[in-house]
Amino acid sequence: MPTPTQKKFNRSMAKIEKNSRKNGSEKVYSYIQDRYISDYYDREPKAKTRVKKLQTFKYMTIATIVVFFFICFVFAPFNRFAAIPFTTMVSAIPLLLLGIIHPSLAFMDGRSRITVIWIYVLIFIVSFIVAGLMLGVEVPSNSIKN
Repeated sequence: MPTPTQKKFNRSMAKIEKNSRKNGSEKVYSYIQDRYISDYYDREPKAKTRVKKLQTFKYMTIATIVVFFFICFVFAPFNRFAAIPFTTMVSAIPLLLLGIIHPSLAFMDGRSRITVIWIYVLIFIVSFIVAGLMLGVEVPSNSIKN
């Protein structure tokens, strides 16, 4: 049994469909689907719904990265400030994988997958070098030639 709101919605959609047949393909903004639609049966593509479901994984990944950073910063047996580039280095890996699936999952809306790969690989390499420098990794003096 439809509710009064559903009945009102069905009536207004029937009116929109009738007008769209007369006037061509006039689109109307649907607050239920949060986009412009042309008729009642106008569905959102499945790919967009999959990406929306993957957005939850993005936020779960961010929460995991924050917890990982907190644990590294508080319980680090090494220099505590080395936890910053170390966390950046470790967080670049899942964001790279999510960016390969869809660039918007890695905070790169409007970018290509190749750009996402370049950016996150560069972040990983720079963070790796900075983390190594902060941990005090030194080059042996006998390997440097004057």
